[in-house]
Amino acid sequence: MLGTMRKSHKWNLLQVFILCVISIFAIWADPLGYSDATSKVSRDFFYKVISVNYPHNEKDPVTTIILDDEDIEPYGTWPVSYGLHAGVLNAINSFRPKAVFIDIAFIDNRVDPSIKNFLHALNSLHRSGTKIYLATTHRLPKIRDDIRELVDKEILKLVSIDVNVSKSDYIVYPLVDDKQELPSAALAIFEDFRPNEGFDKIKSGKMDVFWAAPPHSFNCRSPEQKEECQAYSENILLRFLRLTANGILGNIFSFNEIDQFSVPYIPQISASDLLDGAKRELLAPHLSEAYVLYGVNFVLTHDQVHNPVYGNLPGVHLHAMALDNLIAYGDDYILDDPLKDFSNEFHQIIIVILSGIVLFLWRVLSSLVNTHCGIIKIPAVLDVVILFLFLVFVAYVQFEYGRFSPTNWVGIFSVFLIGQAGVATYLSNFIVSRFSQSFVKNKRE
Repeated sequence: MLGTMRKSHKWNLLQVFILCVISIFAIWADPLGYSDATSKVSRDFFYKVISVNYPHNEKDPVTTIILDDEDIEPYGTWPVSYGLHAGVLNAINSFRPKAVFIDIAFIDNRVDPSIKNFLHALNSLHRSGTKIYLATTHRLPKIRDDIRELVDKEILKLVSIDVNVSKSDYIVYPLVDDKQELPSAALAIFEDFRPNEGFDKIKSGKMDVFWAAPPHSFNCRSPEQKEECQAYSENILLRFLRLTANGILGNIFSFNEIDQFSVPYIPQISASDLLDGAKRELLAPHLSEAYVLYGVNFVLTHDQVHNPVYGNLPGVHLHAMALDNLIAYGDDYILDDPLKDFSNEFHQIIIVILSGIVLFLWRVLSSLVNTHCGIIKIPAVLDVVILFLFLVFVAYVQFEYGRFSPTNWVGIFSVFLIGQAGVATYLSNFIVSRFSQSFVKNKRE
């Protein structure tokens, strides 16, 4: 019996070795872009599930103001007059916010008499004690000279709106621009209002923005929106099971579990509502003493950001959500590249090797149970369950304590589990059977 168990352990070790080799090849060589694709899909699914566990920020409200096609229809087409922007800023100023970020790059030197009104609105905000931040990037021409004068006088501060796109096609939010000169909008606001947080570490980091759910109640005022905003599970496990079931059985049967919300987590106020004096009481809780981010959402500007929880949103929501992440987590935000000295692939390979060791030890244990306990038989399908539970544990520890972006590890779920259930198992069983036949044949001879 002892000899049989040793042979069984050898075969198990060989199977696990082959599985690890195939998984490492899939990660390192990435044939047909399989590893990148699974990383993106797995990351998106992870954030859809975990989004309901976001630590909601109640003390420091973050609000967006959106100027869209409907708002500018009475005023013509884009670019609109500076007078309209002045009207928006004056309306914001009446609520006395802490800070205003203007997510519009004013590089147009066109002649517009209402530019005086716009400059006056900026000066009025400054005199009211509101800090003002203006979007810019090294890829754009320089801003207008008359606005540059306000920068030189420290009436407003220039901030970077640069973002990076990974090879897996998801957006990374750098906290400083590529030239390490300008802070991002989120970091600039956070550092000005949280000066004692100690953020030396944060300045070189790139954030994987954690998109929170559910949408803010302000954005769920209509009956249709209210119904959608309530169609989710607060329990992460239940949400995971329902989304998984909907993904597999969606054409046959589906649970009442929203996959992507159509309205955002951050309160979103239209410019028309802001300029409507009758709605002042409704808007006041979201603008008074708030961080207000003003942006546009026009068909012509294509200024939208894609995310797994809400699909496409106006681009200013990326800065708003990044700021909310800093308020919620401080320098414990989610790092896109937590292991600067190691490649992402090397990190994933380490997890594969650890998973292989766990799988081998489990097979040894199950073999002992099956051999010595005649009544109890552990089915082979539990291999996948054990692997899955181990990877969930690794995922939880890395995300919750290491603040690793799921992009650094979540793709291993699909790579390793598919390998275990499919090709690797088939090949390993094939090789094992051939070795067994050869071994028996040599023994007889």
